[in-house]
Amino acid sequence: MLNISKNSITEEVNSSAYPSLYDIKNNLAKRVFLKVLIGLFLLIVGLLFLPWTQNIQSKGYVTALRPGERPQTIQNTIPGKIEKWYVQEGDLVHKGDTILFLTETKTEYFDPNLIGRIKEQVDAKAQGINAYEDKLKALDNQIHSLNDLQKLKIRTLDNKVKQAKLSVSTDSAAWKASEINYQTAKQRLERQEEMFEQGLISLTDLENRRLKLQETKAKVIEKENEYGLSINKYINTLIEQDQVISEFAEKISDVKSKRSSAGSELYQGLGEMSKMKNELVNYEMRQDMYYVLAPRDGFITQAIQAGVGENIKENTPIITIVPKTWKKAVEVY
Repeated sequence: MLNISKNSITEEVNSSAYPSLYDIKNNLAKRVFLKVLIGLFLLIVGLLFLPWTQNIQSKGYVTALRPGERPQTIQNTIPGKIEKWYVQEGDLVHKGDTILFLTETKTEYFDPNLIGRIKEQVDAKAQGINAYEDKLKALDNQIHSLNDLQKLKIRTLDNKVKQAKLSVSTDSAAWKASEINYQTAKQRLERQEEMFEQGLISLTDLENRRLKLQETKAKVIEKENEYGLSINKYINTLIEQDQVISEFAEKISDVKSKRSSAGSELYQGLGEMSKMKNELVNYEMRQDMYYVLAPRDGFITQAIQAGVGENIKENTPIITIVPKTWKKAVEVY
């Protein structure tokens, strides 16, 4: 009867006899109910998206939302004497505007041409370094020349040693030959004396043979002396060779020592020049620090330091600045 089942009995039942069936089949009430239900659902959903707050009461104060937007003090980087103010309380300043000007209080920075003089010292040191570099090159060339000269000298002495050795061999052979000649002449003299005793030769021939023996003996002594001279010459050549090697080693060692000293002075000069350049940059940066600048846009609210000619130390609070634009927040406690 409610048309729930697929087997309908609507045609078999007379609905006019049952008014309740007619009421149930009335779709108007159903539509109203659905509309009311949908309306309530939409109302609940809409309430979920509506803003709502809870109110509490507490003590606190207004501050900036971000730390970078809160009031801050401006400090000087270097010590100095206040020479001139460029702002006053309540002024609006922009980032990079000059707050005040400081002058030096340390005697080592009093020279107004300090940077120029340091630059001159750096240039002079650079020229000195160039001179040391040229000296190193000259010493390297000198060492190279000494090595070449030593090789040439040793090669020459090697030839002299070979020649002296050959002279020793030649003179030794000549000495041996003269001794053989002397022995031969001596034997001939003995035979001549036997022949003279037998009356086969004259006294003149015997005396000629004796004179020949003396000449042969003198030749032996001469060749022996020449052999001795050759030995001495050979020994002197070897000594000279050792002296040349020692002499060139000493010269090369001396030049290398000078080169090491020049290299040490060069590196020392480079270190000093680097230190001077560092000082130069520090002096240039220090001059920029004479002017205390605003770190941001904002209003000058309070001058902590006052007057002109007052000496202040480094990192001394000078003024208080409030940012020009900032987001407010409430800090409660």
